[in-house]
Amino acid sequence: MSPLAVGLVSLASFAGGAINSVAGGGTLLAFPAAMAAGLPPIVANATNSVAMTPASLASAFAYRRELRASRRWLSLLTLPSIAGGVAGAWLLVATPERWFARLVPLLVLAATLLLVWQNLRPERASDAPTERRHRVAATLVQLGISIYGGYFGAGMGILMLAGFSLLELGDLHQKNAVKSVLGALINGAATLSFIASGKIDPTLAVAMGTSATLGGFLGAAGARRVPPRVLRWIVIAIGVALTVVLGLRA
Repeated sequence: MSPLAVGLVSLASFAGGAINSVAGGGTLLAFPAAMAAGLPPIVANATNSVAMTPASLASAFAYRRELRASRRWLSLLTLPSIAGGVAGAWLLVATPERWFARLVPLLVLAATLLLVWQNLRPERASDAPTERRHRVAATLVQLGISIYGGYFGAGMGILMLAGFSLLELGDLHQKNAVKSVLGALINGAATLSFIASGKIDPTLAVAMGTSATLGGFLGAAGARRVPPRVLRWIVIAIGVALTVVLGLRA
């Protein structure tokens, strides 16, 4: 792979890490860039998951103040996140390459529609009760989201933010903090499976991971000054274009 290709993928990963920490949907930048650099779809997806693990941790570090008030929810959702990440990664590794290549346009479209939904729905403060049945429901929802995240990942953060409506998680910054930690757990669990199965490109994983980590930290640090909705509309436009291009290729 040429230095120019690595540089372009790293740039996309930086933007993806920053957008994930602020708005969600950054995988729609990093994953197609890895494919454009010549990686097969499954290897590109797995390598992107590896790269986004330290990026999520960097975002969580930037949100460390908000995390102090969210420890009980992290303890509730940690186990389903890890279990789902492993299950989703196993499903991806077991999927034939040609099948996944045909699924990619649909997965990108689904993630893009999630961004549209998040941008169009009214923003409301969470007032859901935290009774036991809501905690059980949140755990099951997180498990399902984590399986999807281990398998593909684009839009995973948006799904988690929606699932948090079952819990009293405070403002958007607290939700982003919890989302960053859980995202790191999902991608981290999936990463171990991908490494064991040899489904990653080590060189590109290091380049993407370094760039995405820097983007994740800077994005979280500047989250209070950047309108997430603006970034999401930009990613939506990219997602629509990618859906068309990938659909024609498939």
